[in-house]
Amino acid sequence: MAHDNALVKKIQQDDRLVTLAIEEYGEDGAVKKEEMVAYGDGNTLPYRATMKKSAFELAAPWALVSPESTITALDSRRLAGLSGAMLARQSRAPGTVVDVLVNEFLVSTQEESEKLGLPIGELKTKKLDQIIERILVQYGDDSVQELETATVLFNSVSNLASKIIEDRRLGSFIEQSSRYVVYNDRDPVTGKYAYYREPAVMASEHGAEYERVLDRAFALYSRLVDRLTSYYTTIKPINEAEYAVRPGDKAPYKLDALTEEKEIKEFKRVYKFDVKTRACDTARIVLPAATLTNLAMVANG
Repeated sequence: MAHDNALVKKIQQDDRLVTLAIEEYGEDGAVKKEEMVAYGDGNTLPYRATMKKSAFELAAPWALVSPESTITALDSRRLAGLSGAMLARQSRAPGTVVDVLVNEFLVSTQEESEKLGLPIGELKTKKLDQIIERILVQYGDDSVQELETATVLFNSVSNLASKIIEDRRLGSFIEQSSRYVVYNDRDPVTGKYAYYREPAVMASEHGAEYERVLDRAFALYSRLVDRLTSYYTTIKPINEAEYAVRPGDKAPYKLDALTEEKEIKEFKRVYKFDVKTRACDTARIVLPAATLTNLAMVANG
């Protein structure tokens, strides 16, 4: 969540969960204030903003055993049948599983509450079948069904650490993918790029050079994503692209062959995602091993 030209203050640190107070000017010139939560300690782990504090508190009873830590677990009893879909979605979206839970699975606004006839904080029961079908059918990932067991979340761990965790053979793993997510977010307090700063390295004579090189790598990566996105739109213009966007129909269609507003909107969404994926997949070669990511471990007894 970007907050350019905003005043950001740390008001509380609980283990590796921080509460930030943000003040920024709205379009009408009025000062807008809100509280956000982010993971990190601001030093070894730069803060990675996740969501508004009110939304986080809405999700915590459902998803988190230890919400103040970067390592927590899903409540598989309350989320039975949903964990797989949530984890699959998080691998292709920015933020954590908590973001996915609030944005797609929980009633989080008064408008949604009135429309669905459910209180704020409850699961969107009428939409769950549609969401699960979209995850399993649209993404074609049958292995998602294997993720319905005990789930441990590792938020903001380095890519290097994720490989060590995954090599333990304790279960199945799903990681936030640099093929689908742009990794150029910054700590909202310090403006630092989101990579791990090993205390021993930072305290050594190489600390300053370590930051200089990694900052340059992230700056290069950010430029590459932007330029590659533009480049791929010239290689594959939207009017020449073809996608299967009609439910139950595997045939691909061009944009000018679609007439329904819903299909046209879905086509444009898929095209934007396709181009972004190509750009991310190419640019990620310059991301360092210290890049922070999110990882889930599913232990199957």
